[in-house]
Amino acid sequence: MHDDDSADYVRFDQRSDVVASLDLLGSILPMLKQNAGQWKWAIIAAHSSVQGALVCALANTHGWGAFLKKNQKKYSEWADADFVGPQPSDWLAEFPTLLDWATEQGALSLPEPDKRALLRLNEYRTGFVHFKPGGWSIEAAGLPLLLEAAARATCDLMLHDRVRIHLSDEEIAKIQTVPDFVTSQNKRSAQPEIAAPPF
Repeated sequence: MHDDDSADYVRFDQRSDVVASLDLLGSILPMLKQNAGQWKWAIIAAHSSVQGALVCALANTHGWGAFLKKNQKKYSEWADADFVGPQPSDWLAEFPTLLDWATEQGALSLPEPDKRALLRLNEYRTGFVHFKPGGWSIEAAGLPLLLEAAARATCDLMLHDRVRIHLSDEEIAKIQTVPDFVTSQNKRSAQPEIAAPPF
């Protein structure tokens, strides 16, 4: 959030939203062993951090690099017309497409196992957000790997030069701790007590 927030408004931008998603993930991790229902929120927070980081990394100087290609073109035309007329759609490209674009543009180096994990994370998140009556049965052993892949991707994207220059030293330090913290929590999950997040 911005320093000029008043009591009347809550303001976020794409970068502070990623940090907030990581904060949420960090607060949920210690609860996962005792409350399996918190996995839903861990998956949503992890996905939110990756998607937000993708938007940050793809924004480019004009800000609409994560939009659908047709919307990017319309935004460019709208900007060329000095933003006169109705604002074009700002619908984002789908998550798998954003991953591909970030990889193609060099903002993310994604090993194949991590890509598969992130695509699975996206499937789970979509099921949780677009809730339908019923239940879920998800193999527990694979879930920590999804969170670890999300933490690595978020960190790599946010610390890429094109995003890092917009972050404070405090935000950079916090983001740098996330992958190791998520991995350590997964290793400690068999122990009775789990440490509080360092961020």
